[in-house]
Amino acid sequence: MIPSRRDVPTDSRLRALPCLQLVRLPNVITALADGWAGYFICVNPPHSPDWRSLASVLVACACLYAGGVALNDLLDLSWDRVHRPERPIPSGRVSTRIAAMLVGVLFLAALVASGLTGRRSLNLCAVLVLSITLYNRCSKAWAPLAAVLMGTCRALNLLLGASAAPANWHQAWLPAALLGAYIFVVTAISRMEDKAFSPRRLIVLALLLALFPASSTLLYPRESFILGAVVILALMGMLAVRVRRACTQATPAAIGLVIQAALLGLVLFDAAAVLGRGHVAYGLACLALLVPSSLLARRMAMT
Repeated sequence: MIPSRRDVPTDSRLRALPCLQLVRLPNVITALADGWAGYFICVNPPHSPDWRSLASVLVACACLYAGGVALNDLLDLSWDRVHRPERPIPSGRVSTRIAAMLVGVLFLAALVASGLTGRRSLNLCAVLVLSITLYNRCSKAWAPLAAVLMGTCRALNLLLGASAAPANWHQAWLPAALLGAYIFVVTAISRMEDKAFSPRRLIVLALLLALFPASSTLLYPRESFILGAVVILALMGMLAVRVRRACTQATPAAIGLVIQAALLGLVLFDAAAVLGRGHVAYGLACLALLVPSSLLARRMAMT
């Protein structure tokens, strides 16, 4: 899993509810944005959404992400005791028994919620559970494979949202692939936090990272292109500021802020996809998720 941020004050960590910190609550909101975007990419204006099906897959998206992060911390306990002792499990604020129960409940809730939407959603949810488990088993074994699996999980998360759409869910495959590739690069950048800093490598990875949101604009219809493109420009601007600061400071904390910006940028990536499809109100609703996610990121580590 991506290493923990070191710039979050200890007292903020102690004040946070341990279980919410364990599941990385700010990131759970970005998972909701993935599912939201996947759904509205497949719903053509001005069709009204099926709110019941959408709510079911959003619950599944949130539970899958939260359960996956908790499982990761359980499996990485021996490593975290040495390198991340402030995390909820090694610090003793969440017991391994409670964490294991939480993982089971969250995965079961995801399967039940997705099953309420339909067989396609349930099948995708089951594949996601397997992918998340495989990622957590391989995250420390081989970095490239871990990055691929992490990107795959994010792509499947967006597709899970798309699976609730009444039709045209194939329209989400390419956006999901771009989102997965984006997370692949974010995971590669995260590996720099515990290694010797290389400004050149960071700049190359940052340019590669920007390529995927920029490419997504090619999928927008001409009449709504500007709406989505403006949000993508905002995302790239936010990343550029953090990368420039990291190159100047060359510290693990500065790299951590690049990773945080990239993860929060998922909301912008998703919102741009919805706006680019012409869903102005639903795109702005997705964009609004950036507010709680950013506020929570000030008090809880995202990685």
